[in-house]
Amino acid sequence: MDFILQRGFFGTNSPFFIDFSITIFTLLPIFMAGAIFLARREFIKHHIIIQISLFVLVSSTLLIDIYSFSQVDIELKNGIIFYSYIIFIFSLYTVWYRTVYFSIEDSKRKALPGLYSKAHKRAGNILMVLIGINPILGMITYYLSFII
Repeated sequence: MDFILQRGFFGTNSPFFIDFSITIFTLLPIFMAGAIFLARREFIKHHIIIQISLFVLVSSTLLIDIYSFSQVDIELKNGIIFYSYIIFIFSLYTVWYRTVYFSIEDSKRKALPGLYSKAHKRAGNILMVLIGINPILGMITYYLSFII
C-alpha cells in the first residue's frame, strides 16, 4: 500500500490518498442525488443498495485515510483548517451512520417505508445538505493546504 503515500495525481504536493479522497467526496453528492431520485421514483431496493454501497465506499476511504495519516508526515500550511475539515467529515459520517443504522432497523420492523418515512426523509435531507457542502469545504481546504 505504499502507492497511497506517494505524490497525488492532481499535480500538487498532496499525497495520493488525499487526492483520491477529494475525488470520492466530490463525486459523492452526485451519486447521493441519484439514490434519492430512485427513492422518489419508488425504486426502494435500488436506493438501499446504492446508499449502503456509498456508505461502505466512504467508510473504506476514511479507514485508508486514517491509516495513511498515521504513516506519513504531512506538513500542512493551514493545519487548523485541515483538521477542522476532518472534524466536519467525521461529523457527517456520524450523521450518515445513524441514518443508515436506523433505516435498516426500521426496515426490519416494517416501519420504513411507512411510519418513519417522514423522519427518514428529514435525516436524508440534512445528510444531503452536509454532503453537498462537503466538496466545497474540501476544495477550500485542499487549496489552502496544498496549493498556496
